[in-house]
Amino acid sequence: MQTLEQWLHEPARAGGLPRWAAWYVQRWQRDRIVPRDWTEGEIQRARQAGKRIAREHGVTPCPKVRNRLTADQLREAIDNQRADEPDIAEEAPELREQEDGTAILHASGTIRSLSDLLDACDFDRDKWIVRSASPLAWTQGKTQAFRVKATLWPRLDELIRPAQIEDVPPPPPSRDDRPVTLLIPDSQNGYRRTGRYGHTLEPMHDRRAWDCCVQLAEALQPDRIVLLGDMVDNAEGSKKWPIGRDLLNTLQPTIDELAWWIAQLRVACPRAEIVYLEGNHEDRLDRAIVAYMREMQDLRPAGDDEPLITWRRLLRLDALGVRYVGPYGERVRVYPDAYVEHGSKHAAGGGATGDRYLARAVSSVYVGHCHSRFLTVRTLHDGDERRTIECGSPGTIARIDGAVPAVAPRLDWQQGAMILTHRRGQTTGELCPIDEGVLRYRGQEIVWRDRRAELATIHEALA
Repeated sequence: MQTLEQWLHEPARAGGLPRWAAWYVQRWQRDRIVPRDWTEGEIQRARQAGKRIAREHGVTPCPKVRNRLTADQLREAIDNQRADEPDIAEEAPELREQEDGTAILHASGTIRSLSDLLDACDFDRDKWIVRSASPLAWTQGKTQAFRVKATLWPRLDELIRPAQIEDVPPPPPSRDDRPVTLLIPDSQNGYRRTGRYGHTLEPMHDRRAWDCCVQLAEALQPDRIVLLGDMVDNAEGSKKWPIGRDLLNTLQPTIDELAWWIAQLRVACPRAEIVYLEGNHEDRLDRAIVAYMREMQDLRPAGDDEPLITWRRLLRLDALGVRYVGPYGERVRVYPDAYVEHGSKHAAGGGATGDRYLARAVSSVYVGHCHSRFLTVRTLHDGDERRTIECGSPGTIARIDGAVPAVAPRLDWQQGAMILTHRRGQTTGELCPIDEGVLRYRGQEIVWRDRRAELATIHEALA
């Protein structure tokens, strides 16, 4: 095998370029034609030398053009370029923190790779993660120089862990008679990373609507609260929508904040039964485990009957006195003539969606999923008797301004909550619309409160 020095000094054929110069100007992308034992640094040095001489002497990469240097001219140019020059100064590794909380780590000289850079500096792997790195190599005379620069982000605790729950009342005793039920629809808690370095978390759920629902629960004191499912967006588990980098690594803060809002419901209504229905977005977690880590599906800690990774465990629902109902598609009968489910049907317009559910229904049904606010009624006849059944949806408490990944930027979505009342054997629904952080309820208005300072106590990125 030839060394780099031998290759650079190999004489050119009459009227042609030296072997290394021809390699650069005509076939520089084909690294396989160079000696196999060369390092990447030697290949880069040959490229840089060829580029410099070709530029200075007007050599063209087109083989048919006659603008070629003679062998003597090339030899003279090579000898001039390879004259001794001072060595490139060694720059010690330096970590420089930025005002936005990120940091830049860089060094030059003989450090050639990111791993060399991290090993050579005082890099706290528990504090920082490497967001990007840009190694650079160039030739100055006989010396091959390198510079490596890395952008660092503060390490957020992205490992999925159960939410931290403190100071919540104990679960209420069970009851059979619960005449008032509050329905809270899909919130699709989740975030997009914004800002230059993605350090800011912009919520896709509407905190204003969430707070209105908590205040409504406190004022109403319902006997039962039902979360209709899709309370998490879980964009990372989607197989339908393309997942941008701004949606990655957001599941842990999602868990923390959603558990906090559910805890607020428990504090507001310490005696209410709270039911959490599994939606298709919660089901993404199970499908992802089955697809990529099948052996984790039913993995349990030693001596524990509960699987290791479930929403019931991650959100600490048992500690909050919340009953989780799954898998996706399960119904809960709230009254003898009515049941609730997350739902799977959707049509253009809320009324059309309601008609689909009522086409073959014999009981009232109240759903989430469609993000439309509606209440549809149908009359059933049985001989001389008649009765009415309903299909209703509160809408959503996710943002409706296009922040949530969806099929179109302008969506027919509405925000709201719903109250179910069971009197004299009949269940009736009452819509409570929410618009721009204001909930209207029986002639009253509930205005949202800014809860960011409280959220910052559980996760600094949620402020």
